[in-house]
Amino acid sequence: MEAKAPAPPPLCPTGLSEDPPRAAQDEGIRAFERQEYTQAQAFFGDLAHRYPGSAAARVWLGDSVLFDKGREDRAAAEAARPIYAEAARLHQAGCKLQRRPRYYLLMGQAYAALRLAKLQSGYEPTELDQADQALTAAAAEFPTSAEVPYNQARVACARVQQGAPGGLGPCLTSFERALVLAQSLDRPRFLRTHRSTQDWIVRSRNQSEFGPLRSDPAYRTLIDRTLAGEPG
Repeated sequence: MEAKAPAPPPLCPTGLSEDPPRAAQDEGIRAFERQEYTQAQAFFGDLAHRYPGSAAARVWLGDSVLFDKGREDRAAAEAARPIYAEAARLHQAGCKLQRRPRYYLLMGQAYAALRLAKLQSGYEPTELDQADQALTAAAAEFPTSAEVPYNQARVACARVQQGAPGGLGPCLTSFERALVLAQSLDRPRFLRTHRSTQDWIVRSRNQSEFGPLRSDPAYRTLIDRTLAGEPG
């Protein structure tokens, strides 16, 4: 009777994403930070090939594609999505991401879905659902990030434009939470960009999803109260 071949060793025996040493990633990270996205894509694409158990390399690759200014927004989101999906698959299969790349993965998935949700007229409900799913996970794992409820507010307001029940309540609540968290000193240290309360307010004045919110007097009241430093 022919002996069975031994089972291959698990991809990530420690249960953690098997990433290259940080020094081996620095060149790609620096390229990403300089917005040299083509270079970053080549670098992290090579790392992902050489480190099949590295979910983090795939997160960086996905981000390099998603934020590539040389690509149209929807095309970039469509190209980044399967890369994020592979990172998520590895994370769930026992190659667990550390907190920093895990946050980037969830937010990348949310941003990709929000881009794809936006149609010439209205929003695609299934894409809003995907964004909401990633943001709900992010809110549970990273409750001090203002970026998360701000984007939850985008989802909620987009749903208002699609006629979802519940009115502006969920959108306003999430936006208010984003402003409260932005004022706090307790926030994830690995945020790529720290936005102040004023930054989030300025962004909200032009965010396409926030059209219904801006037309509601409660929005103006919340902004005035926040800028005045009054308690919620």
